[in-house]
Amino acid sequence: MSRAAGPSRFGVAMTLLPAVVCLVSISGNGAGFVLAIAGTLGALVGVERGRRLVLGVGVAGLFASVLVAGVAGYDPTLVAVAGSGAVLTWDIAEHAIGIARQLGTGPDRRRLLLAHTVGSTIVAVGALAVVLVGFSVTPRDLPLVAVVLLLAGLLALVPALKIGR
Repeated sequence: MSRAAGPSRFGVAMTLLPAVVCLVSISGNGAGFVLAIAGTLGALVGVERGRRLVLGVGVAGLFASVLVAGVAGYDPTLVAVAGSGAVLTWDIAEHAIGIARQLGTGPDRRRLLLAHTVGSTIVAVGALAVVLVGFSVTPRDLPLVAVVLLLAGLLALVPALKIGR
């Protein structure tokens, strides 16, 4: 695959930004940090080569780092930020690969990727704000089973909303 046919260097750079956010957020947790480094490298290789499987393995490493840090009792705010960084890494890299495959060496792909990145980042920051506000107003001694059942109930109600029908 030639350089022009794959995702641009701009696409690789845009993928790196949220991966670094994940890395920095997890850096205080040893095992999580090692997984985040491996995940970041995998994601970058995947997007550079235009290989979704390699990207998926790399992003799985980022998500594993978030999971390890969360289970280890790492600061929930940093875990949430790292999770957002992992999701953005996957989203931006997938979009960069998709643009490269669909448009090839055609029009300038930077504007498309930048617009998608800005939009996704706004959504991620909004979701992160909701999570952090929710975390700050909920009692700390709430049993885990109650939280899981509450979330399961909310998910069960989603089909009843009939959004867009």
